[in-house]
Amino acid sequence: MGLTTNRRVLIKVGAAGPIVGFLVAIPVTTVGLMLSEVVPQGSLMGGFQFGSSLIFHFLAFLVKGHVPESATILIHPLALAGWLGFLVTALNLLPLSQLDGGHIAYGLFGKKRIYLMIAVYALMVAAAFFFKAWSWLIWALITVIFGFRHPPASDEITPLKASDILIAVAAFIILVLTVMPIPLQVIPPPFSS
Repeated sequence: MGLTTNRRVLIKVGAAGPIVGFLVAIPVTTVGLMLSEVVPQGSLMGGFQFGSSLIFHFLAFLVKGHVPESATILIHPLALAGWLGFLVTALNLLPLSQLDGGHIAYGLFGKKRIYLMIAVYALMVAAAFFFKAWSWLIWALITVIFGFRHPPASDEITPLKASDILIAVAAFIILVLTVMPIPLQVIPPPFSS
């Protein structure tokens, strides 16, 4: 992203895509879950277990009701597309580098956003070890490669308005709703003796 007019524009540009993506992923996921089926846990022979964000968990409960521990949802490809939309939205809203969340963070905090970035990197590393979700380390490495710098706005002094703060808060709420502590797990097939 080159020079922008001011920090207010950075917040709006950074939040626009993730907000629209989130709003599109909700009906896609809902319809996909309607087409999905609940199956006994033991009937699956290996594969992937998709992590659950707060919004995905809520939609699954809304559509399928309570799924007992002995069962799982075999998700339809449309539900998978919605799940992927939530995952990409969450990753894109992380306040790092040139991600949309990084643009929002720069719009809010200017050059002081570096402290937020360091905290987020520390959380990503902690999540990798705590949840044994090594994809967080890979994602941290990828975003470090993008660098810590952000192009400055051509106007750094225009004050933010309440609407800008509201947009940033909406983006943060979407991040909280879509983030997945363990995005994906491989389930090995059972060994036969």
